[in-house]
Order: sequence, then structure tokens, then C-alpha cells
Amino acid sequence: MSDTKKEFYFHDAKDGNSILLSDGVTLGRSSKSDICIPDDNLSSRHLSIDIIENKLFVTDLNTSNGSKVNGENITSGSKVELFEGDTFGVGQLSLTLSINEALVEDEKTKEMLIKKSSNHNDSPEIIIPEQEHLTLEKKISSIDTTYTEEDEEDERNVDNIQLNRDTKAIHRAKQNNLSKISKISEEIDKIDKKLIRKDTLAKEADDIFIEHKTLIKKGPNLKDPYNKNKREWNDINSNIRKFTRQINVATKELVVFNERRSEIAEIMETYESYLEVSEKCSAMTQEVEEINNKDFGDKKQNFKERIQALEIKNNVLDKELEQKRENNKIKKEIRKLESKLKN
Repeated sequence: MSDTKKEFYFHDAKDGNSILLSDGVTLGRSSKSDICIPDDNLSSRHLSIDIIENKLFVTDLNTSNGSKVNGENITSGSKVELFEGDTFGVGQLSLTLSINEALVEDEKTKEMLIKKSSNHNDSPEIIIPEQEHLTLEKKISSIDTTYTEEDEEDERNVDNIQLNRDTKAIHRAKQNNLSKISKISEEIDKIDKKLIRKDTLAKEADDIFIEHKTLIKKGPNLKDPYNKNKREWNDINSNIRKFTRQINVATKELVVFNERRSEIAEIMETYESYLEVSEKCSAMTQEVEEINNKDFGDKKQNFKERIQALEIKNNVLDKELEQKRENNKIKKEIRKLESKLKN
């Protein structure tokens, strides 16, 4: 037998039918599915089947009841490889996969009958009659006792099929054990991390206790005074925050006022000094005029003396004016320095 292409079948042990599978077909309850099986547990389009490099893969099409392989739920949308003897199930439906290499060249076994389903709008079911589909074991048991080379090869195939089944079962069990070991190892790692965390926390707690030993010793005795003064303490802190905000606002306004005062200080102070000096000069001038209107007799000398005195006063006033101007300049510089310091 030169052709090694595999044929894949779903065998329903309940009714004895076998379904030949091909690449890209869908299986479901609806007549729109390539393989229609009248079972209420199936979705309209329940399963897609792909054959890639002589390997069969099934994909659950996001069904409501889900799908199981060998009794375990499979993830919707993910391809799952099936091996010889694996079972696909949903609800009470159970289909067993068989792989037939020996019968590939037997054209008679490839003939399929299209049986109409009366329960689902005459939707076709791909069926190979039981009498036409003999498993390799049945075929060997049905032939005569003449032991030929073909019989020997068929016997080896039977052994290989059983060996493959056992090997796959062991492989699945091994993978299952490895998965459990991995999960257990993760739990052990979590425990180790918690133990390390415990030691770290214990050390940190000891360090805190040593650092704040006096506080920890004194703290419990302050519970009653703390509870007694707690309300007043909160009120004080609230008022402090309130007044601090007001002070901050007032401080900002004060800065603005000082800046404006500095801008107009020279003008205002200079003019106020001018008014003061002018008033004095006006009074003196008025007095001089009154003297001029009177007799000069003996009073002239007195007037001269008074004039001299007044002139001296004017000189003094001029010096005072000059001094005030100097003082104003100094004050201005001081204000500038104060403003810079505040900023």
C-alpha cells in the first residue's frame, strides 16, 4: 500500500454510523452545516474541521453549550488536535475519532451514501454504512484463517493503532501531570515569596520599634488626653488654616499696595514739601510788604535785621528742603530694598 494519506471518521457508537471527515467542513444542527446531525445539544454551526498535513483539528464556533474533547472543555475559537480514539462530545452526543490508513486504497470503502434526514428539512448527512465500514480489527477477524503477508501487515497495523492510542494516552497524562507540576510550582513560589515577605516585614517592624521605642512606650498613656482634646485640636487646626489663607491674601494685597506707593512716593512727598515751603515764603513776603508800607524811622533798622533774620531762615529752609530731598531719595532707596527683600 503506497498511499499514506489518512482518512478521518467520527464514529457514533449510539447508532453505529461513521462520518467521513474532510478539510474545511462544518458540523452542526442546521441544514446549512456540511455535516448535519439532528441533536438539540448542537448549535446550528457548532464545529469546524480542518485537516492539515494529515492531522485533524477541530474548532468550537463560539457555541452556547460548548464542546468537550475526552470529557474536558475546549476553548472556543482555538484549534484542538484530535488523535486516534479521542472523543468529541456535547450533551449526550459522543463521537469517537478513528483514523484509517489501511483502507485508503479500497475504493469500495470510500463510497458514501447521502441519507436524507427527515427531522431537519431533508438536510444531508454524510454516512458510511456500518456494513461497508469495517474497522481494521473487524476486518482481520472476518477473513479466513489463511495467514498471508497481508494478514501479517494488518496485524502490525492493529498493534500500531493500539500502541498509538496508548502512547497518546500516556502523552496526555504526562502533559496533564506537567501542567499540575507547573501550577504546584507556582503555588510554591508564591509561598516562598510570602515567607520572604514575612521575614522582611518582621525585620522592618523590629527596626521601627527600636527607632521609636520611647514613642511606643509613651503613646498608650496619652489616649485619654488625646480623646479629651481631640475636638479642640481639630478646631485650632481649622482656624489656623483659615487665618493662614487670610494672611496669604492680605500679604499679596500688601505687596501690591507697597509697589504702588513706591511708584508715586517721590511725586507726593516732593509736592507736599513744596507746599510747606511755599506757605512759609508767602507769609514772609506778606510781612515784608507790610513793613514797606509803614514809616522807615527807627524801625528800618529793625526791619533790616528782621529781613536778615528771615533770609537766614530762608537759607535754613533751603537747606532743610535740600535735606528733605536727600531724605526722600534715601527713603525711596530703602523702600526699593525692602520691596526686593519681601519678594
